[in-house]
Amino acid sequence: MQAITPARLNAVRAAGADGHGNRLRPFAATGPVYIHAVQCGGYAQTGRLPEQLATGPRVLRTYRGDGTMNYDHNTVVTDQVQLEPIIERLLSQSDVATVHVRTLAPRCFLYVVTSS
Repeated sequence: MQAITPARLNAVRAAGADGHGNRLRPFAATGPVYIHAVQCGGYAQTGRLPEQLATGPRVLRTYRGDGTMNYDHNTVVTDQVQLEPIIERLLSQSDVATVHVRTLAPRCFLYVVTSS
């Protein structure tokens, strides 16, 4: 697992866009909305998932090296189980280069894990 460096986070914030040209913009949401408003320095490189993001329930979307979604390996984790072994198993597949980790219900993007 590779964390986004604080320098990269600052560059995205300063540019107002990610490296693919996707603009940072607020989105409309209905119902209770919880926003983490305090800017953080990113996640320190430890080789492990942060504790608060390491368990299910989650949706794990798999992508090939060319960035296309690989529907064959998409996985729904409904229980409060450790995600690392599941993500490692997915990344061991020859046709999986990246796993997007998302919330279960609204499927909001949380983080990405790539093969090394």
